Amino acid sequence: MTYGDVSIAERDKPRGGHGGQSVAARRHPYGRFGRAAVRARWLSGPEDVLPASQQKGTAVASEPSLQYTVPGMSAEDSSAIIELLQRRLHSLNDLHLTLKHIHWNVIGPHFIAVHEMLDPQVEQVRAMTDDLAERISTLGGVPQGTPGALVADRTWDDYSIGRAEAIEHLGALDVVYTRLIEDHREAMQATETSDPVTQDILIEQLRGLELFQWFVRAHLESSGGRLSTADARTEHAAADQAAEQARRQP
Repeated sequence: MTYGDVSIAERDKPRGGHGGQSVAARRHPYGRFGRAAVRARWLSGPEDVLPASQQKGTAVASEPSLQYTVPGMSAEDSSAIIELLQRRLHSLNDLHLTLKHIHWNVIGPHFIAVHEMLDPQVEQVRAMTDDLAERISTLGGVPQGTPGALVADRTWDDYSIGRAEAIEHLGALDVVYTRLIEDHREAMQATETSDPVTQDILIEQLRGLELFQWFVRAHLESSGGRLSTADARTEHAAADQAAEQARRQP
């Protein structure tokens, strides 16, 4: 299998895409916040939160105060959970668009296998967004699902790989799934005490997301059990590493 002499990083340099920066230098939906930051930001009182005018991503925070919530939960806890869920909703909405982008732009000998593998993932991720939006509404919030809200609130850049070989997209997608799953786990842990019902939803979604990543990684694993994307921190680096391993394999 031949991928050419020019690396994908050189051929398709990012224009502000999240493949061009290190994790330490930027945040991603598909990036980490850290458990302490999650608890301080989402599960603390209003005095610990910046004014809405100083925040990026305030679509939910700018809504009027809750008029009601589920029995047994305070308005304060519900508001924090609604904000947490809105961020996860944006991330999953972005993911299903990214998956369709890859579905349309994958090429090469493994085109049909990857092309057909992705559509069921798209459908299930869309179902996950529906569950999160309905939970926001159940808690008394207003889910934000418009493209404008996503673009205004997001803290990450677009997926950075264009038309490329299947193995390159799979390498980049492994990085996308890793970061999203890390964030979902952080959110799941943050809801353990305040809202176990929301935690249960996130746990079930993690089961599906981790399964999807396994499908992707099956294409990236060597016979010795090593992932070609090991230690890759950007989409472009992961794409190049995946292509390089494919070239070396018989």
